[in-house]
Amino acid sequence: MNTPINEPKLFTVEEANKVLPVLQEILKEIVSLKRKIENKQAEIDALEIIADETTPKVRAELIERSREFNEMVDEFNKLIRQIENTGAVLKDVDQGLVDFYGTVEGKMVFLCWKLGEAQVAYWHDIESGFANRKAIEGFGNV
Repeated sequence: MNTPINEPKLFTVEEANKVLPVLQEILKEIVSLKRKIENKQAEIDALEIIADETTPKVRAELIERSREFNEMVDEFNKLIRQIENTGAVLKDVDQGLVDFYGTVEGKMVFLCWKLGEAQVAYWHDIESGFANRKAIEGFGNV
């Protein structure tokens, strides 16, 4: 049965853990690409300062760097969509923080995972965040 639009996919801890290998690879790409985008933006900013006052060569370089920047942003957005398509929720690119909708004791929560962690081992209320996460261990109804 398909999940209706606007209703989140609910994960068990086991289901979330099965998705982690794919998410790890995507997140590594996203983190690397984000750095490249930031560097490219800095190059563009520097070129924009001098572009109006200099040669057509500088303006051509600015156009090329802008094209490269746009391609990187498109790829970045594509990777974000890949994460969303798994049903996971990307919360923080810099930390590699991902949540999965799940339930604890019958209540909808986020199962919480961070890049570098071996498995999904924490959860937090939907309204709270990473700082309020609790260990899954000890909750038999997760």
